[in-house]
Amino acid sequence: MGAFLSKMRGKMGKFLLALLTVLIISSSAFAGNGSKGEINVKVGLGLFGSVNMEEGKDENGNLGYILGYVGDAKHSATSNIGTSFGAEYLYPVSSVLKAGVGAEYMLSRKMISLEYDDGSGGYYKVDMSASYIPVYVTVQANPLKKIPGIFIKGNIGYAFFNTDNLNKDITKFFNETYFPGDGDIVKINDKGGLYFAFSAGYEFDFGLLLDLSYSYFQSSLDARTDYIGGWDTSSAKFNYGLLGMNAGYKFKL
Repeated sequence: MGAFLSKMRGKMGKFLLALLTVLIISSSAFAGNGSKGEINVKVGLGLFGSVNMEEGKDENGNLGYILGYVGDAKHSATSNIGTSFGAEYLYPVSSVLKAGVGAEYMLSRKMISLEYDDGSGGYYKVDMSASYIPVYVTVQANPLKKIPGIFIKGNIGYAFFNTDNLNKDITKFFNETYFPGDGDIVKINDKGGLYFAFSAGYEFDFGLLLDLSYSYFQSSLDARTDYIGGWDTSSAKFNYGLLGMNAGYKFKL
């Protein structure tokens, strides 16, 4: 329970830090420009997520086995449905264009199952769950003068990446199957990367925002096992595409 709470505090800390950064950047960038802009808060539902994981080779030129070694180097899967929440600051650049910054916290969800040979002719699966926290700049356009509520939007930025209890779960497998008594031998370094998204939606006069979006996250994993008598490494590119819908509310400043 303590470890779970510590993980949650860490994720929330990243999100709050990202949100604070967004507010500082926005207030500095748009200070003294007359119009104060708007803050949009939103909740998202990830409807369809596509995972693509490609394992790299170890220092000996062999395909690493720490991140799953059954099948080919390339793995794909469909993630579970998940939720997110976030906030944006937008400033009117013209009558049809707004620019700003934002941050989002995508709650953890199952991404993919890593498969291992259990040593007895069977298979052992480790379910990998992960979350992202993107921080981004955004541009929104309202291109139709006759229907001003319709908008299109683009985001680009950096997404932090977190794989929850993957260290613990893979270590459990190796301890029970190949390296009993070696302790916490698996170390995984999850790295974030480029994030971008596109969306289209409608803004109601009373402040409600609805949109459909496609988001893409680039990330990676580096893994190492330190066991009695040796060590091994593995790496993988981990990319995630997500189709979702969002609902939010606009607060004018």
